[in-house]
Amino acid sequence: QGSLMDPSVAVSSVIAGDVISLVILLTSADDVIARDGSVSITLPPSFSAAHIAEYYMLDGAAYTLSDSFSPLDISGGLQEGGATPESGLEQGNYTIKMNLNHSRSGTMRFELHNLRLSNFSGPTGPFQIRTFTPSGVLIDQDLTVPGQTLRTAALTHAEVRALDGHAGTSSRLVVEFVPHNPLPLDCKIALALPPGFRVRTNSSVAVALGNAGANASYTRAEYDMDAALDGRLEITVHSERLVTLSRVGALTAANPGVRVALFVDQVRNPQRSGLTGTFQVRTLRADGTAIDEDLTIPGITISPGNFTGACPPACLPPTIKPANLEAGRVTDVSVAFFASNPIPIDALIEVVF
Repeated sequence: QGSLMDPSVAVSSVIAGDVISLVILLTSADDVIARDGSVSITLPPSFSAAHIAEYYMLDGAAYTLSDSFSPLDISGGLQEGGATPESGLEQGNYTIKMNLNHSRSGTMRFELHNLRLSNFSGPTGPFQIRTFTPSGVLIDQDLTVPGQTLRTAALTHAEVRALDGHAGTSSRLVVEFVPHNPLPLDCKIALALPPGFRVRTNSSVAVALGNAGANASYTRAEYDMDAALDGRLEITVHSERLVTLSRVGALTAANPGVRVALFVDQVRNPQRSGLTGTFQVRTLRADGTAIDEDLTIPGITISPGNFTGACPPACLPPTIKPANLEAGRVTDVSVAFFASNPIPIDALIEVVF
């Protein structure tokens, strides 16, 4: 057996989870691959070929299935319908053998279509390319053809809302998004809040919406029919503005393209009114590898607090009391209120009569 000359593999996209075309370039040097011989490629472990197109392109010509010719033989992996709940994808070391119906040598360019990339970011690992005689004897091979580094896919329709948007109040944040890739059984969801928010360390909880009829009280009623996450969520508070939510007791991966909705409780709003900064949501594998993300989720508009203080214990409305109630008299006026939020030393207090 010999070595292939300068083999390479290119993909049409480097976004994790995308459906792609694969281009294979190889030179067989002086070794001729006879008619009915073959060229095979073994994909990195987490690629999927379960829905591969049943043909290949060679130097621009299509080789398709006919009564006398089968262009592809596929082995390994899990075939259609065999997706594992842990991964959400049909994965495993697929080997795709491209059968030749005439002799070839020299440089060849193959194209394969409808493969799916790994559903997480990072290096893919190497490809393996081999050539065979018609009887299956190995001719040439390269087992370390460089792979690609995949980028994190984008979450879509990501939104964060506060159910009580007043400055300084402890509220429930509703987080929703649509994933590009499946969420494994043991995945995590990282949530970063903009400055001013504060997650309470000892009292925050996270609940996936849509798992039971009782969840209708959390927010919109359609969540009852939107159980993207089974099991429950455990929250880890890393700082005032950063939490991770871990799936616990899940039985199935959350499907891509299906809305995920959850809430995080006991989050204090910023103590000033106005538009907040952006939120960030990232889905992660158990080892921390990024799957999907949206790092520019629009902020929310915080309304001014009130003058009843933290109720309870302070539940009294503000009072304005003139020192003299005689009509037309110039008098002093006392103003009393409970502030819901701290008053800076350079603040202005405006009283309008």
